[in-house]
Amino acid sequence: MGCLACSSFSHLLASHSRPFNFFFWRLDYAGISLMIVCSFFAPIYYAFSCHPYSRLFYLTSISLLGILVIVTLLAPGLSTPRFRTFRASLFLTMGFSGVIPAAHAVALFWGHPPIIVALGYEIVMGILYAVGAGFYITRIPERWKPGAFDIAGHSHQIFHMFVVAGALAHCAATLVIMDWRRAAPTCDVSHELPILMKSMNSVSFFTSEKAAFFRALPLHIHSTLSITYASNNSKKQPFSGTV
Repeated sequence: MGCLACSSFSHLLASHSRPFNFFFWRLDYAGISLMIVCSFFAPIYYAFSCHPYSRLFYLTSISLLGILVIVTLLAPGLSTPRFRTFRASLFLTMGFSGVIPAAHAVALFWGHPPIIVALGYEIVMGILYAVGAGFYITRIPERWKPGAFDIAGHSHQIFHMFVVAGALAHCAATLVIMDWRRAAPTCDVSHELPILMKSMNSVSFFTSEKAAFFRALPLHIHSTLSITYASNNSKKQPFSGTV
């Protein structure tokens, strides 16, 4: 919704003036990036709810990638029509990076039909986004008949229709994963027990080592100061009373 709101404001106010045009089109690009990043959160959260390390890694990675893309696209020079293909390529790259966590989730839960159903929806989403981006880049059909599609049928309008359809497909996939996870709220953590126990042992080892070090630290300081004091006293010459 945030992405579509940014897009609506951009299309409404971008024709006001040149400064408005630059600002609101960059706001539109930031909204698209925000939508792509946020679309990762719910599926990854539910699919990897029993795998916290993988969940943290994927969510952190897509967040950093999204921030990088937003900062890049906020540059005024990249808002020009000359970088139209570059912007679309960035969005597609960020979107299709979801293939990695999707493949991981399918490998983990291959025997669970809801995961396969959700994967099907996500594939449909990717196809819809890619087709929409294709219209956006190639400017079909207005390139074939300039001026005939200025009001209706423009490639940008077709692009937005595919974006909305892709978002609906993604929403369906998210609902499938959410229902599947809520139906099985407990986790089988037997495969993570060795890692967990190793981590706990490492923490307890370093904690005990630190505790022993800090307990012995005052005694060590005291003995060091005593030895230094005694050494200094032995080197002092008796005061003879003369200068």
